[in-house]
Amino acid sequence: MANYTKQEAKNIVIQSGSVVTELDNTPYVTTVDKNNLVSSWLVVPSSKPKVDYTQVTKAIDVEISELRPNIPQTTNDFISREEYNTLLSQSIELNTTIESLRNQTEQLSSRITELEGQTDEEINNRLAIQQTNIVLVNQLTSLSKTVDGFAQQISTALQKSVEESIFRTSLQAQNKGYEAQIQALITQADSLNAVITGLYAQLGAAVVQLEVENRAQTLAAGSQGFNINEVVIVKEKIGTSLIGSVPYEFYFAINNDSPYSKYKWINGGNLTFTNVNRVPVKVTLEVFYPRSSGNSGNQIKFFKFNPITFTLSGEESNRKIQTVYTSNDPELQAKLDGPSNKGSKSNYYTGGVIKIIVENTSTGVTENKIFNLALGILHKDTYN
Repeated sequence: MANYTKQEAKNIVIQSGSVVTELDNTPYVTTVDKNNLVSSWLVVPSSKPKVDYTQVTKAIDVEISELRPNIPQTTNDFISREEYNTLLSQSIELNTTIESLRNQTEQLSSRITELEGQTDEEINNRLAIQQTNIVLVNQLTSLSKTVDGFAQQISTALQKSVEESIFRTSLQAQNKGYEAQIQALITQADSLNAVITGLYAQLGAAVVQLEVENRAQTLAAGSQGFNINEVVIVKEKIGTSLIGSVPYEFYFAINNDSPYSKYKWINGGNLTFTNVNRVPVKVTLEVFYPRSSGNSGNQIKFFKFNPITFTLSGEESNRKIQTVYTSNDPELQAKLDGPSNKGSKSNYYTGGVIKIIVENTSTGVTENKIFNLALGILHKDTYN
């Protein structure tokens, strides 16, 4: 009560149901504590009950269902094993690509640091030569003044005999020697300037090549394609299919339900080529088709590229290459009409490869990449 005024304290006690009688004006009764004015009050105990039975009854009268609501159970989200394996394969390939990029970046950074060191060394050599040239110029100036003095002395002492003539000849020989030294130093300075200019050109070319490689890697990663010799290649159907335990980047399927009018690329299809390099490149596509019977059968030539070789101009020129289904291939027709591809059975023909070769026409550097190729003649339920 010490923090309240006398009237505020009195109101609080009355609201609680008690009665307050002040004894300040009662004879022979004084305030007990001057710092606490209510110490002289006479308080009658509260007549109000200490418990609100209405609120207690409300709290007790509660149904059990309210205390334990029916919370729906959550269900987990799952993905198929095939999708998981595909994502895992893509993750491994991306991690490998990132590690390769990191190694290339470190190698190029090391090369740049080495070139910078060589450049600094050549600059220091050039500065030293310039300082030498300045010293030689000062010496030449001083020597010119000395020669002028000698000429004046010679002109005034022409009558002197052989000693003066020998002295003059010696001075001329010294002048020729100085001139030869100066010419050699000038030639050396020009040679060093040419070396420094060449180093700057090499450094600029290395920086440009690093920018091209980084742009190609970034474009390939962003489009889920792959980079061959700074040419980014993107498949129409992105992804990889596992047949057995082998991943196939190019996989073509045909419905074995006659008349075999349903077919599609599951992975692969048309290819889009983007040249990130600054010079033209030549692209060649080679196909080794799956065999009809293991490693000894004939090749099933179920498609072809159109065209199989072409040239891309410099600076990110694009070209789309079509894959044309060749349904009239005799080996393919024999497989479709054969008894092993009827009924509910699906057959897979594997072992094929597609080789993409990219040649830099300026440097002659050639890079290639090989992709697995498979053909599936599938039952209609598997095809769908």
